[in-house]
Amino acid sequence: MFSRRGEQPQPSNGSRPLRVGIIAACPFPASHGTPGGIREKAEALVELGHEVHVITYASHQPQPVRGVNIHRIPKVGPVDNIVVGPSVAKMYWDVLLTFKAISIARKHKLDVIHGINYEGAMAGCLTKWATGVPLVYGAVNTMIDELHTYKFIWPPKLAKMLAVILDHGVPRLADRVLCYTPTIRDFLLNTGVAGNRVDMIKLGIDLSMFADVEPGDARARMGVGQDDPLIVYTGVLNKFQRIDYLLQAMKEVLAKLPNAKLAFVRTLDDEAQRQEIDEIARAEGVDHAVLYPPVIPFSELPPYLAAADTSAVPRPDCPGVPVKLLNFMAAGKPVVVTEGSSQGLRDGVEALVTADHDARAMGQALLKVLTDKELAKRLGDKAREVAYAKYDRLATTGELVDSYMKAMETTGKLPAEAILGYA
Repeated sequence: MFSRRGEQPQPSNGSRPLRVGIIAACPFPASHGTPGGIREKAEALVELGHEVHVITYASHQPQPVRGVNIHRIPKVGPVDNIVVGPSVAKMYWDVLLTFKAISIARKHKLDVIHGINYEGAMAGCLTKWATGVPLVYGAVNTMIDELHTYKFIWPPKLAKMLAVILDHGVPRLADRVLCYTPTIRDFLLNTGVAGNRVDMIKLGIDLSMFADVEPGDARARMGVGQDDPLIVYTGVLNKFQRIDYLLQAMKEVLAKLPNAKLAFVRTLDDEAQRQEIDEIARAEGVDHAVLYPPVIPFSELPPYLAAADTSAVPRPDCPGVPVKLLNFMAAGKPVVVTEGSSQGLRDGVEALVTADHDARAMGQALLKVLTDKELAKRLGDKAREVAYAKYDRLATTGELVDSYMKAMETTGKLPAEAILGYA
């Protein structure tokens, strides 16, 4: 019913594709937030007829990326160990990434560079200085919320000081700044970035992969009985996701539904983070209800979401868009989400929205959706309706191309020939 796939338009009347370089300072492709968002945008640009070059690390997870040219730096260091957050190796990789980006910009005569996140923007700035190609910065988060949680820079006070410098300085390196949420837009404006340089666009996903999916044997693979109430969490397990709140919420659920299960369905493994969560689960007395199915590729995720009764997004104060939230919505699943991650979803209409930092309220909301099947179906249907109305990746990528063209125009780099879609 909801399946839809855009057809790739062909250049006509002498128009040519836009040549876009995306600097992805992360493993790519990989099955978590930022790399997943990059893949969605890159593939959608190709579907709209444009030429896309992703410049990225050697580190990646094997998975298809349709129609996108991928250029990798040399394999140096722990390229098979995919982790989220800063590392010593990544500092060296970012230097190599800059030289690779300069080379690709010259070789393929790029029209615009899209630097994703802080490292991508800094590499993009140096590329712009070396080649003159306009730079668009994709602001997907703020460092003041995350940097200190990685424990890479110590003490935390120093990490927060560096975060302030990055949050204020990096956006000023670009010709235009893109963001996905009003929270990040307002943050940028409050740091002094000129409003006429900031574009807010929606994050889009490939909705078709979640359409009309059957759970199959997903419950059996998770070790869950057919009648067990099942809460599914997907994505990385970093500290800033506040999994501890979700585990505390499970105490409320298990008090009423002792056979309920919480499954962490992961597309990326991190043993250290898993051990930390295990310790919290034991301390809360819910470890018997916590499951870790085998790590799966992102392409196998839809049946696991289809098998769930509900899903949860416990992260508070989230400046960006949780991709997991959009996936849940596209799958038609009722979501319990904190206000800070809710992206304007209305409580009791498209989701059950709870206050930030309130684990008990989250537990009560999970209980409500697990015990009221009519409510669960209504929330899931409405969430899917919103996903298709607002977060289709082809529609949102048209907004992205508009921003690219503005960056090219304001820097005097708009080509004489007509660009596909702008003839």
